[in-house]
Amino acid sequence: MSDAQEVFDGLSTNMRLHRDRIPEGAARYSLETIDDRQALDALFTCYRGTPTQVECSMKNPFAFPMRISEVRQRLGEFEPANRAAFERYVAAFNAVGDEPIEMVIPAYALGKEGFLLLDGNHRATAAAIAGRPFRLTLATLNGPVDRRILKDLKFWDGGLKRFGRRLRRTLGAGAAS
Repeated sequence: MSDAQEVFDGLSTNMRLHRDRIPEGAARYSLETIDDRQALDALFTCYRGTPTQVECSMKNPFAFPMRISEVRQRLGEFEPANRAAFERYVAAFNAVGDEPIEMVIPAYALGKEGFLLLDGNHRATAAAIAGRPFRLTLATLNGPVDRRILKDLKFWDGGLKRFGRRLRRTLGAGAAS
């Protein structure tokens, strides 16, 4: 077991991650450090939104994952209790000395798309809002991008293409009858 896997295993996730569905030998773990705002803003969160709504259900076909930058920009649209959680973290981060904000958060690697936070969405977003120096360590699982491992990965695993192929097969089979 690598150090990175030990760190990942020591963190909790609030998402239904099925690590048992990852093929043998297909998972790698790494530690990624982020200390610039642009990289932090680019992280995907567990929040989904449409152009007119935030905190959307995954069942909404028009909802897509929001990056930290989008959550920051649309914070006023969040439910009051959820918005208050972000604000409590911002206040706590700003109440401490000048030391950089440091945290370790689990994430799933999305290849060229970046990273999906598996937990710590409020803290990471609050670090971006606080405007203070920070050092975020992502304990990252690098595995197949497949919704059977984590439902949220459906946005990156080619699901729309798969749906289109299935629809064409179904329509083609019906036409052949």
